[in-house]
Amino acid sequence: MEDANYSMEVPIIDVSENSTGLIFPPEIFVSRREDSPVWIKATNGVVSTVSLLSQAIVILIAKGLEGDYSAKTLMWVQAICETSKRLFNTILTFQNQILDGGNFYTLSDTSCKIMHMLSFMTMTAPDWMAVLVSLDRIIAVHKKGGVWYKQNCTKKAAFIPVFIAIFILFVIGAPRLLYFGIDEAAKRAKCAPKTSNVLIQNTRELISLPSILVMAVLTTILVVMLRRRMKGTNNRVNNDTAHVQRVLDNNAVSLALMVYCVLYCIFGIAQQTLLIMSNRGVTTSNLVRPLAHTLSAVGLGARAFSYLAIPTMRNALKNSVKNICSSK
Repeated sequence: MEDANYSMEVPIIDVSENSTGLIFPPEIFVSRREDSPVWIKATNGVVSTVSLLSQAIVILIAKGLEGDYSAKTLMWVQAICETSKRLFNTILTFQNQILDGGNFYTLSDTSCKIMHMLSFMTMTAPDWMAVLVSLDRIIAVHKKGGVWYKQNCTKKAAFIPVFIAIFILFVIGAPRLLYFGIDEAAKRAKCAPKTSNVLIQNTRELISLPSILVMAVLTTILVVMLRRRMKGTNNRVNNDTAHVQRVLDNNAVSLALMVYCVLYCIFGIAQQTLLIMSNRGVTTSNLVRPLAHTLSAVGLGARAFSYLAIPTMRNALKNSVKNICSSK
């Protein structure tokens, strides 16, 4: 959901409403040289670092959970995708220092293509992995689908939808390898599109926005299904607190991932709203865009640490740490 290239110097093209008709203008081709205040950069850096480290917790929890079910695989795969996105953003942030004032996008025609492809994949993959997580829980919680889930949705089986999603994203982003390159006519080397096709120019935005909407719909369905399930159990046992607690323990993973999905939607919608406001010129972009990225990092950390509020997930973390220590 983030725009990793907002500080990149690239050619300015017509981004008026009549030129695209889209919510997002082709922002990665617009010069984003506005400098943000130091305190915003510092805050963004600290929050991003904490959120990046928080993904280690998610991976350890996924590894420490008992049982053979697909949610375990989807959890750590999604965490790795989020980590890749943060690391890619970090590399772009310090590319001037790494290359002594250079830019990875303008090293060569090939690097321009590769960097834009990496940008697309790292920015969109986490969103659609989160969609798979919510869909996985809906199937698991469903009364009839739950039986099929237990029989077929194993840790290894989870790689099937993961590979399908990654392949589809790669196919959608592949035109970047064909239509992006160094603008030889420019006075300075610039990584620019070699096509005026609006769909290619707005690929990432067209993929990111639907993921938020799909995630919101699936999360709403998941919340309703899980609530009905718990309410029905409560009614059957005549408010037997002990039994309800056992049911809560058995469904701890579903509850944890439901909270994860809700937080994802809240922070995701908030971030996209800020980005839309910035891209449409509603507010100052050099303040709002970093704020949007900081908000995204806060949401990522909040989702990870929310797992620790559930005993089953804390125990999984402890088991994973113990296994690592005992193996040494």
